[in-house]
Amino acid sequence: MSHHDRRRYLSAAAVSTLGLCTLAIPLWDMWDDVSDLSWSLVTTLIENSPMLLLSIGLMGAGYWLVICDADTEYVTTVAKWNVGVVAVVGLLYAWVILLQLWAMHSLKPWVLALDGVLFSGVVALGVGIYNAEGEQYQLELERREEIHRSLTEDVLDTSDVAMFVVNDDGRVAWANRAVDTYFGIDPTTIRGRDVDALIADDIAATLDDPETFETHVTSLYGTDDTDRLECRVPPTDGGPDTAQWLEHRSQSIETGRYEGGRIEYFTNITEQKQAQERLAARERTLREMYDVISAESTPLEEKVGAVIDICRDLLGVDYGAFARIDPDDDAYHVEAIQTDDADIGAGDTIPYSETWCRRMIAEGETIQFETGSAGPDDEFERYVGTPIQEDDSLYGALCFLAREDATFSDWQLTMVELIGDWIGYELQRTSLQEELRRRVADREAKLASFVDAVDEYAIFRVDDTHRITSWNRGAEAITGYERAEILDERLDVFVDTESESPTQLFERAAEQGQVTYQGWWERRDGRTFWADVTISAQTIGDGDTEFVVIVRDTTDEREYERTIETERERLEFLNRVLRHNLLNSLNVVRGRIALVDDNEPDDIAFDDHVNTARSRVEGMIDHIERMRTFTDAIIDDEDHELRPMALDDVIESKTEMLAETHDSATIQTVLPDDGPSVLADPLLGAVIENVVANALIHNDSDAPRVDISVSDATVEVAADESGAILGRADDSQPSAHAEVISHPAITVHVADNGPGIPDDEKSAVLEKGISRLSEPGNGFGLFLVKEMMDTYLGDIDIRDNDPSGTVVDLTFLTATTEDGDDASIRVLAR
Repeated sequence: MSHHDRRRYLSAAAVSTLGLCTLAIPLWDMWDDVSDLSWSLVTTLIENSPMLLLSIGLMGAGYWLVICDADTEYVTTVAKWNVGVVAVVGLLYAWVILLQLWAMHSLKPWVLALDGVLFSGVVALGVGIYNAEGEQYQLELERREEIHRSLTEDVLDTSDVAMFVVNDDGRVAWANRAVDTYFGIDPTTIRGRDVDALIADDIAATLDDPETFETHVTSLYGTDDTDRLECRVPPTDGGPDTAQWLEHRSQSIETGRYEGGRIEYFTNITEQKQAQERLAARERTLREMYDVISAESTPLEEKVGAVIDICRDLLGVDYGAFARIDPDDDAYHVEAIQTDDADIGAGDTIPYSETWCRRMIAEGETIQFETGSAGPDDEFERYVGTPIQEDDSLYGALCFLAREDATFSDWQLTMVELIGDWIGYELQRTSLQEELRRRVADREAKLASFVDAVDEYAIFRVDDTHRITSWNRGAEAITGYERAEILDERLDVFVDTESESPTQLFERAAEQGQVTYQGWWERRDGRTFWADVTISAQTIGDGDTEFVVIVRDTTDEREYERTIETERERLEFLNRVLRHNLLNSLNVVRGRIALVDDNEPDDIAFDDHVNTARSRVEGMIDHIERMRTFTDAIIDDEDHELRPMALDDVIESKTEMLAETHDSATIQTVLPDDGPSVLADPLLGAVIENVVANALIHNDSDAPRVDISVSDATVEVAADESGAILGRADDSQPSAHAEVISHPAITVHVADNGPGIPDDEKSAVLEKGISRLSEPGNGFGLFLVKEMMDTYLGDIDIRDNDPSGTVVDLTFLTATTEDGDDASIRVLAR
C-alpha cells in the first residue's frame, strides 16, 4: 500500500471512529430513559433519533471519503477539519461543565444548550467568513480571467492564423479576423452557428478537395484526437492571385470556459509549400542529370543532348546548344542542339561572329543578358551561356536562349556552369581514355606477342564461365593440347586437385585477387606432371571478371627435391648408426687390446680379452655387411634385386635369438605349414628383428608377450605393358602407359601387450628421429624397417592391439608366380 493510500484510509477511519464514539451518547441516553425513567422504547427513540442519524451519517461519511474520486489531500483536509472542530467544541463543553460543577456543584441543561447555540454561532461565523472570502476570490478570479480573455482575443484577432472556438454543444463561440482573410467569412456572423454546417457550407466549399477536408475534420469531433491536414485554397476574384496552402489543426479544450469544446487553427504554409516544390523540382532535375551522367554505356553525344534538354526545362527556355568554337577561323561548330524549331542542327557550322557567344567568351565566365536588337536575330530576348574548357584551353560554349525576357536565379546559373564544367571534364576524360586505350592496345599487342612466344610457361586466359579463351605456345608444349582443340573448353579437362575444384579456385581468386596451388595435371597423352599454378583475377569491360592462369611444370624439381631430402635423411641415419655401433665396438676392441698387453698369453684373462675383441670385430664385419646391403637397397643408383626368401626360417631364427636375450618374455609364432616365400634381400632378418625387438624393449608389463602371425593380402603395384613391376601404385601419379595391378602378398602381424602408442604418434615413430640408437638391438631402428619395406614394395602399418598394446603389420610381396615357381624382380633405382 502506498503512502497516499495509507493517509487516505487513516483520515477516513478517524471520521468514522468519531461517528462511532458520538453514537455512544444517544445509545446511553436511550438505555437510561428505558431503565431509570421507564420510558417506552419508541419515545426515547424519537427523542434521540436526530443524534442517532447524525452519528450514523458521520460514520457513513468516513466510508464515502474512501470511495469518492477526491484526491488524498482533499480527504485529509476534510478529516482534519471534522476532528479538529469536534475536538475544539468538546473541549469548550468540557470547560463549561467543569466550571458549573466547580461553582454550583450541579449542571444546568438549558445553559449547556445555550452554550451549544453560542458555539455554533461562532463556528457559523468562521464558516461564513471563509465562504465570503472564497466568493470574493472567485469574483476576482473571474474578473481577471475576463481581462485576460479580452486581451487574448484582441491579440488572437490580429493573428495570421485563422482560428475559431467551438463550445461543447458544437456551436461556434468565437472566431478571429483571419477567418475572413482566408475564407471570406465575417467572424461576427458565425458565432452561435453549428460547426458542422460552418465546415460543410462555408469552409470546405472554398477548398480544392472539400469532401476529404469535411470528412477529416468532422471525424475529430467527440474525440480527444489532435491531427493535422494540409488543404489548398484556389485563387478567387476577391482573394489572393495565387493559390494558398493552409495547414488545419484541431485540438480539444481540456479546461477553462470552453472545456469540452474544440479550437480550430488554419496556418498559412504557402511559402513553405512553394519552397518545398522548388526543392523537389531541383531534386528531380539533379536526379535526372545524375541518371544521364552516370550511364556509362551511353555515348557522350547522347548524354550532352539529354543534359541540355534537362537544363532547357529548368530554365524554361526555347533553345539550348553546345558547340565547338574556333575564333581564328570564325567557326561555330554545332555538336548538340535541343530546340523545337531551328534552322541549324548538330554537325552544322555557322560564323562565330554572328553568334551571341562572343560576349560570353570575351568575359570568360557564365553570364546572362538581354539580347535586345544588338544582335543578328531579334527572335530571342534573353541569353545564358558558359565557356567550355578542355585541359585549361577554350573548347567551346554552352548557351541557352529564351524568346521572352526573364531573369534567372543564381541557382539556375550555377547549374548551367556546372553542366559546362561537366562537359569539359567529359571531353578531357574521353580524350585521355582514347589515348590510354591506344597505349593499352599497343602494350597488350606486345604482351600477347611475348606471351605467345614463351614456351617454358603455360599462360592462358579463362572467362567468367571458366572457359579457356587464349592459349600460348608454352601451354601447347606443356599440356600437349593444340590451341584449336582447347579453346572454349573448361579448365577441369586436365586439372586434378585434391582439396579444391577448379570452380572453387576461381571463386577464391575472384575474392582474393590471386591464388596459387600445386597439384597433378594430366597431359593430352595421359601422362601426368606436377604443376605450379598461379590464378589472377582481373576486372574487364562492364565489371566482368576474367582470369589469367600461369602454369609451370615442376615435376623434375619436385622429384629432385624429394630425392635430395630422402638421401639426406638416409645419410644422416647411416652416419648416426655407424658412429654409434662401430665406435662402441672399436672402443671395446681397443680396451681389450690394452688389457692383453698387461697379461701373459697363458693367462685365462688373456684368452677372454682376445675372444671378446674377436667377437666384436666379427660383429663389426657383419654390421658393415648389413650396411652395404642397406646402401645397395636404398642409396645406390643401381637397380636393386629382390629374391625369394623363406619367411618362416627368418622369423624362427630371429625369435629364438631374441628369446635368449629376453628370458622373461614370451614369443609365440603361428606360421603356415607351407612356408611362404617373400620378395626381399638379406636385410629381411634385420627388419623382423627390429620390429620384434622394439615390441620387447618398450613393453613394461609384468609378463611381456609378443604374438607373430601371418595372413594373405594384396598390394597395388604399377606394371608396364609386359607385366614388369615398376613400383608401388601410390608412389606417384601413374602414367597412362602404366597399369595398376593387385599383386599377391602376405602380412606379418607382430602384436605385443605393452603400453601402446598414441594415435597422433603412430606415423611419427617411423621417422628417423624416433628410434634411439642407444637402444638394444642392431641399432637400425624402425627407420630401417620403413625404408626397407619401401624398397620391398611392401607396406608397414601400426595399429592398436586388443585389449592393450600395439600391432605392427608388415606386408611383403609373395615370390610365387601363377605357375608355382619362385621369381626374382629388380626394383628400379629411385
